[in-house]
Amino acid sequence: MNKGLFRLTAFFLYLISLLPFPLLYLFSDLLFFLLYYVIRYRREVVQANLANSFPEKTLKERRSIERRFYRYLADMIFESIKTISITPSEMRKRYKFENIIELTRHLNAGRSVIAVTGHYGNWEWGPLAIGLELEEKILVVDRKAHV
Repeated sequence: MNKGLFRLTAFFLYLISLLPFPLLYLFSDLLFFLLYYVIRYRREVVQANLANSFPEKTLKERRSIERRFYRYLADMIFESIKTISITPSEMRKRYKFENIIELTRHLNAGRSVIAVTGHYGNWEWGPLAIGLELEEKILVVDRKAHV
């Protein structure tokens, strides 16, 4: 991607990130419709994965899960864009930690802590949100997906 196109894309994404959440979720609903019904983005792969993962479920039940996944995917895309400009107060309102006192207790005792999370909810916001709660340096480790 050339520098000019990159800057234009970054600027466009920044402008989108400034939109309020209700409007972002409206665009997310539109993206869901496009991904699911028009583009049919990876539908065969998702359907095969759901059939392999939930063989006991009926086709109707798997289709319901499929649609919820695509809604989640669209929300995740717009929420990830929102990270460009989200304020600390907005982040704290949307991402909450339970029992963070346990984490700070170990850190205050001079111990290192390894926290492991899964891809549940908006896992992209986790490293941003925890940084708002702790004074300590945070290192996020990820691995390349095997696709």
